Amino acid sequence: MKKQLLSILTVSAMAAGSCTVAIAKNEKQNVQPIKVGEATVVSAGNYYSFHIDQASFVSFLMPNSDASTGSNISVSSDQKNYDVLGGGDGIRAYVFLPAGNYYVNTDTELQSDSLTISATALNTLPVLKSGKTYKGTLNDRDFLVYRYKNKRSTHMTLTSQTKKSLKPALSVSDGDPDTQNDGAVEVPSKYTNYYIKGGTNYVIYTQEKAGAYSLKATAKAFKETAKETVKHNNDSYKTASSLKLSKNYYGAVHEEMDPDDYYKLTLKKKKKVTISLKAKHGNYIFYTKKGAKSGKAYKGLEYVNKTKKVTLKPGTYYVDVQAQGSGSTYCLKVK
Repeated sequence: MKKQLLSILTVSAMAAGSCTVAIAKNEKQNVQPIKVGEATVVSAGNYYSFHIDQASFVSFLMPNSDASTGSNISVSSDQKNYDVLGGGDGIRAYVFLPAGNYYVNTDTELQSDSLTISATALNTLPVLKSGKTYKGTLNDRDFLVYRYKNKRSTHMTLTSQTKKSLKPALSVSDGDPDTQNDGAVEVPSKYTNYYIKGGTNYVIYTQEKAGAYSLKATAKAFKETAKETVKHNNDSYKTASSLKLSKNYYGAVHEEMDPDDYYKLTLKKKKKVTISLKAKHGNYIFYTKKGAKSGKAYKGLEYVNKTKKVTLKPGTYYVDVQAQGSGSTYCLKVK
């Protein structure tokens, strides 16, 4: 089935990062506290504060507002800003947040509306088991969130059985506020495939109208991942996996959930090496230590999917395995 991007509502235009939230002193003095779970009347251009006790899936509902007209909200702590995603009528948005104190800033064009913030602790979410069917009723503007635990990277097929008029939508997130990797795909009562990294992930299900739902997930591990040797946080050269000569490294990359796997090669003496990558939908970029920082490939070794031989001086080098299109499993070897 051809994937279509869910009409994602970007409720915060600021990327999740370590930028400091600039709140003027006079604005801080006028912050109004909001109790989680209670509707509060809010107005344009103001700051509101709320607190959550533990890492949670947090949703925001403003039923009379429409983000497509420019009216929106942003969410931040004292240290950083957070991307908030959602969709549907009114502002219906979500974000994964660690425990702490937070601010909601309403847009200057926002009309007076009510804001309801809901928080569900991640460790209390129901666990979605592969092959089991989950049935129930989803209220209008509700979010249904499941934890999905898997030891290895897998392909996950989510099947939604419901009336077409309900327009269900599914997305998957790793739940990490620092990455917010949400591969949101519209599912018209059929199915969609996701690449899921090993660990704990979260399946988010929404419907535009209240009604019954039936949700089923099946997961099939990649053939290579039975012997997977990649740590799951090697997404940049700073966290690269160590690479030993003449050893096979198995993993998987996907353009939405995990586009890059980095490997670090250290040579103590000059050596001629052969770099080979077996991947149906993947390639690699080869860097020196300096090149990894600047993004400049070593001697044209950029977007390569063929075996290459190169003579290297003593030093540190990096191999960035990248997804092409939908991505795939791979086997990397340097000898």
